[in-house]
Amino acid sequence: MTVIDSDTHVIEGDDMFDYLTRAERHLIKRVTVYHADGVEQPGWLIDGKLRPGSDGVSDLKSMSSGIRELSDVEGRLAQMDEYGTDIQVLYPTMFLRPPTSDPKVEMALCGSYNRWLADRTAKAAGRMYWVVVPPLLSVEAAIEEIRFGVAHGAKGVFWRGFENGKLPSHPYFEPVLEVMDELSIPMCVHAGNGTPMLVNFMPDDRGIWRSKLSGVTTFHALLSSDVPKRYPNVRFGFVELAAQWIPYVLKDHILRATPSGRSSQRERDSWKEIDASTLMAENRLYVSCQTNDDLAYILQYAGPHNLIAGSDFGHADTSSELLALQRIHETPGVAPEDLDAILDANPRALYGL
Repeated sequence: MTVIDSDTHVIEGDDMFDYLTRAERHLIKRVTVYHADGVEQPGWLIDGKLRPGSDGVSDLKSMSSGIRELSDVEGRLAQMDEYGTDIQVLYPTMFLRPPTSDPKVEMALCGSYNRWLADRTAKAAGRMYWVVVPPLLSVEAAIEEIRFGVAHGAKGVFWRGFENGKLPSHPYFEPVLEVMDELSIPMCVHAGNGTPMLVNFMPDDRGIWRSKLSGVTTFHALLSSDVPKRYPNVRFGFVELAAQWIPYVLKDHILRATPSGRSSQRERDSWKEIDASTLMAENRLYVSCQTNDDLAYILQYAGPHNLIAGSDFGHADTSSELLALQRIHETPGVAPEDLDAILDANPRALYGL
């Protein structure tokens, strides 16, 4: 059995910006910030805003910066071997929140990131795949980057739930979804938020509303829309959101889809009862679970073919668990074949490996 880590990260280092074109290089400036204690903090000035550099976005001490930033691909592969992982799927860090609201700057950043990561993963002997980051402020540029990504090993399209105030079912994204359907590549909705106003809307929020519920809302919106039917070759992954919410959202969808008491008796009698346990499979929806999820309960609703798992390798936050894939096999009350599917067949189906 192959063990596939469905959610790992790269920390973007300075060399990511080596792929900017000559005409784009003035958009990004390397700066050094000094804290009150005199400690230097590297960063970048992007669109007039200071963004932390690679040393400021991860305090994970269990791996070197070369492993996190993919300057040491061999070292990363060796650490994968140590954890018993055969394949990693890589997600970005810089783009979990929008680094800019300027379409030209976004195009430059995404183009540089995608080419940098394509080169890095090409050295991994087929053990690292990645999700391409589309500059969604420009539909034409987003389509160009998606085509580039697919041609260079990308196995998904990065999405953040709310993209510029829009859900994926918005007509604005139709041309993007048409190309994704043509290329048979999944939409990978990661924890995060692509709408600057919403990122800063509630400063006291510790991340659950801003970064997690945006993805849950997107799951519900897709399930309730005709997008899965209109684009039958697009699969939909939901990553780093845990999975305990699945039963609630499926039940809520069923309640909203079922004729109300105001409907006629004939309408209610003719209504075919919706089976919650088949909805995710029917709509090609995949969700990444965590070891603290009640998998035996969730599988009654998700079914055996639509849960995946990730370790958040490269990050140090509430979803990080480097040994998560090993511990999945220790889950009580779940058939071994269902646990195997979470680590192999299901992510293989989502990412088209």
